[in-house]
Amino acid sequence: MKRILFAGFITAIILYGLWIIVVPEDFMQTLIENSLRDNNLRIETTGFHKGLFYNFTSQNITLKKSQATLISIDNVAGRINPLTILLMRLTLSFNGDISGGKMSGKVNLLKGKHQVAVYCNNAHVDAIPFLSGAGFSGKGILSGEFLFKDKSGELKFSITDARFYEKSFSGITVPLNVFHSVRGAMTINGDIIKIASFSLEGRGIYARLKGNISGGGIMDLTMEIMPDSSFTGNSYIFSMIDNYKVSPGYYVIPIKSTISF
Repeated sequence: MKRILFAGFITAIILYGLWIIVVPEDFMQTLIENSLRDNNLRIETTGFHKGLFYNFTSQNITLKKSQATLISIDNVAGRINPLTILLMRLTLSFNGDISGGKMSGKVNLLKGKHQVAVYCNNAHVDAIPFLSGAGFSGKGILSGEFLFKDKSGELKFSITDARFYEKSFSGITVPLNVFHSVRGAMTINGDIIKIASFSLEGRGIYARLKGNISGGGIMDLTMEIMPDSSFTGNSYIFSMIDNYKVSPGYYVIPIKSTISF
């Protein structure tokens, strides 16, 4: 038993020494900021500080594509698994604030390979640049999860209490303002995002979205809009999309555009 305790004590000293001497603060910051460059993404940190024992904090961590901001997380606190450093990889967990909500996650970084699991709860849609770039400008409460491994992943999310603005895609005005909740699931494979399921609901109206988003943010989607007899919205909505009426109570709108990021 004494030998086990002594070995544990020595291991703790070694790990603490590695953290203090071998892993300087600027090295940790650079490692995190460069972790996603192989995927055409970039991480920027502000106010990054290394803690006493494999802990760290950052005033802000921002995920960018080119020069456009996708997600910004404030008041980030995290911890690195010290044993993974000995195995020549980096595993860290974190939590922070995002647009009035909370975000938490776990990241496993190995040269050329990445595993990411991120969870978001009760974030405000209007403060998330990625969503406005995709056409969902307005207000709402977002919750979801994002799982990513190497170059493939899965995104599941829901938006409640939504108040979107109308959106024009290639000259076609889509009445997003009549929908008050959204639920979606997407898969990511390389540069291709495939919509597995995507539904929008309002009072007396329902819609489905399907299709793909290819490299460069090029959207090739189809939106099916289905109002029922209980819909009491303004009639002008259907005058805008009358050319896409397939049958009474059923409209099919092609959405071919580019996400602005």
